[in-house]
Amino acid sequence: METRASPFIVGLFTLAVVAGAFGFVFWIGTYGDAAGRVSYRVVFSDEVTGLNKGSSVLFNGIKAGDVVDLSVARDDPAQVVALIQVDRQYPINVSTTAQLQFQGITGVAFIQLKTAQPDAKPLTEAWGESDEPPIIYAQKSTFQDLLEGAQSLMTKIDTIAGRLDNLIADNATAVTNTIRNIETFSGALAENSDAVSGFLADAGAAARRLNEVGARIDTLAENLNTIVAAIRPEEVRAIVGDVKTFTDALAANSSQVSRLAENAGEAAERLNSLAARLDGVAEDVAKVVSAVDPEALSRLVANVDRFTGTLAGKDKEIAQFIDDATATAAQLRETSQRLDALLARVDGMVGQDGDSVMTNISEAAKSFRTLADNLNSRLDTITASIERYGGGGLRDFQAFMSEGRQTLSNIDRMISNIERNPAGFISGRSPVPEYNPGRRF
Repeated sequence: METRASPFIVGLFTLAVVAGAFGFVFWIGTYGDAAGRVSYRVVFSDEVTGLNKGSSVLFNGIKAGDVVDLSVARDDPAQVVALIQVDRQYPINVSTTAQLQFQGITGVAFIQLKTAQPDAKPLTEAWGESDEPPIIYAQKSTFQDLLEGAQSLMTKIDTIAGRLDNLIADNATAVTNTIRNIETFSGALAENSDAVSGFLADAGAAARRLNEVGARIDTLAENLNTIVAAIRPEEVRAIVGDVKTFTDALAANSSQVSRLAENAGEAAERLNSLAARLDGVAEDVAKVVSAVDPEALSRLVANVDRFTGTLAGKDKEIAQFIDDATATAAQLRETSQRLDALLARVDGMVGQDGDSVMTNISEAAKSFRTLADNLNSRLDTITASIERYGGGGLRDFQAFMSEGRQTLSNIDRMISNIERNPAGFISGRSPVPEYNPGRRF
């Protein structure tokens, strides 16, 4: 017997089976994955534009979960709380941080999780027994930093643009003149292109010479290295020791050095005052020089030239005159010495009666000695003075010296006579005895 079913029942059964299948799939998709995941709360202090329910949660770039819910924090409306679910296999611990990122500049938003210390304590254990999921505080997003930096940059650019606008407006004339000067300068360069080319060529030649000088400097450096290598360290240490000793001596005598500096300052001031006086002297000299008659000066120079020429022609006579003066002085000194000896002999021969005569003779001898000494001491001066004369003056001095020599010869003969007969010189009698017939011996 054939069983016949109602179409209504068949349709209702079919719909129930389909609804059950969809319910199972939904349960698997919703609660099946949740059974292997852990829920966390990510707290954002900034805007989360572009983040929605179902957005991806990545761990070091690998998808690890999804955003389940978005809400505003109850205690702080400025914060946004995102409820996420992450697979248990990912190490979410106390060092894990979250950050809102985007795929590209304007792509889909997602939450990026990173763990700094893999061996840190798991966040669920650190959170303890609580009905609320653990909290992960999010860092400022790179996009947000970029937007804030761009905003700050635009603000600065706007400020700079305003200042430039004001600067150009306040200095429009100067800017125009500067542009005109630049145009004039560029035109001058274009007109003097040949000179510029020559300058560049000269600069190239100078650069080549500098290269040659550089090679010489290298050689000089090598020579200096050789010299430095030849210096013995002990000598350097000795020099350093001497310098230290010198500086120590300066430090020990700082007061004297200070006085020396003060004296030097006073000397500098005196030199400055002397320089001012010298300026006045220079002005006076300039006045005197300007007052000198050039013709008279020329005549004076000519006369001096003739005088020096005369002296040059009389060099032999001048030399002979100097020799005669020297001989005369020597003769005077010798005559004085002979007078001293003679007076000593006469003093022994005469007694007390002849004191007055001997005193006169002694004074005469002293006068001769003084004359000889004065003549000898002033011989150089007399000689220099004689050299300043020529012509007739020289002949007069020669005649004077000749007469002086005759006088000295006479004095010498007189002294010789006194030496031979001092008693006769005193008594006035001749040394030859006179014949007296009435006298008896």
